[in-house]
Amino acid sequence: MRDVPLWLKFVVALGTVAASTVAVLAFVFSGQSTPVLIPSGGASTPVKSPGPTPSPTSAATPTNPFIPGSSQLPEQLTGTWKGSVLQQDNSQTYAVVLKLSRMPGTAIGTSSYPTLNCEGMLQLNEVSFDTVVITEYITVGAANPNASGCGTPDQITLKYLDKNHLLYTFAYAGNPTDGQATLTRSTG
Repeated sequence: MRDVPLWLKFVVALGTVAASTVAVLAFVFSGQSTPVLIPSGGASTPVKSPGPTPSPTSAATPTNPFIPGSSQLPEQLTGTWKGSVLQQDNSQTYAVVLKLSRMPGTAIGTSSYPTLNCEGMLQLNEVSFDTVVITEYITVGAANPNASGCGTPDQITLKYLDKNHLLYTFAYAGNPTDGQATLTRSTG
């Protein structure tokens, strides 16, 4: 029996790794739900799936996931959102209204707390798969050393629950979810 030279084994192994890498990349970037087989001719052909693929989506997952790292507010979040915030550190409940849009730059809308007489501007910080992190700068009714008011700046997290609901949270007094609300899309 004849021994195969070590360099030939290396070349064959390298070729196998390269072919596997191309197949995986073709699947990842194909946008299809089934893997793509790249035959030696170079044309892509879908591989038959053994059966229906279970859907990874749930009520808490956007239909079209957000683009992590994007500098724009996801389209699914645009509109007016309303709810009632429960702030745990002082057991206070108050109304919140967020008006969100895909404005150029990082400004994405406004906030309003009607019962607190506070209003703010919202700036986009981060987009992940189903969540955005924004900074709220209170422009009307901000707290100062001599008067009560709304704290500024605050970091707010909005988690997409479904097309009509968002989970709104903010940190305060060392509690990362001190303020919480489920916001509902407003149609009017």
